[in-house]
Amino acid sequence: MIRRLLLSATAALLFGGPCIAEDIVDAAAANGNLTMLMQSLRTAGLIETLRGDGPFTIFAPDDNNAFIEIEDSAFEEFLIDRPNLNAILTYHVVPGRVMTSDLTDGTMATTLQGGKLLITRDADGRIVILGPYQGGPRANGATIVSADIEASNGVIHVIDTILRPPPS
Repeated sequence: MIRRLLLSATAALLFGGPCIAEDIVDAAAANGNLTMLMQSLRTAGLIETLRGDGPFTIFAPDDNNAFIEIEDSAFEEFLIDRPNLNAILTYHVVPGRVMTSDLTDGTMATTLQGGKLLITRDADGRIVILGPYQGGPRANGATIVSADIEASNGVIHVIDTILRPPPS
């Protein structure tokens, strides 16, 4: 009986699919293209929040596309304004585990910051995240460039633009 249980448990571990051990922070750090986001999260004091139980969905601006819009000297200024930094970063996080298969055209998601994101699909089928209240929807849009990076407490979707929350 014990032998059968051990064999079943071993088989489940070997063939039952990937075991997701890392949290959303570790998954983002392991990505390699989210170093500026990680630095921003540390500066804003959001690491422990995102290590929490969650689940969280983070629309993570990448180094190569999103953060390229901030020049090196301006990045330091971006990090200094803590209230603005915190508002921007929490605008990229949605409570719950939202996979791309859950995102239908016209989905509205409320962020940790309190603002809303509108999820659409463009003509090519790419998923576009829009901040619908800032300068018109298309003025604040990002496209998911890498989707469904799973973690133990959520999921990451890498996006190509930093989203700006609506003015308070």
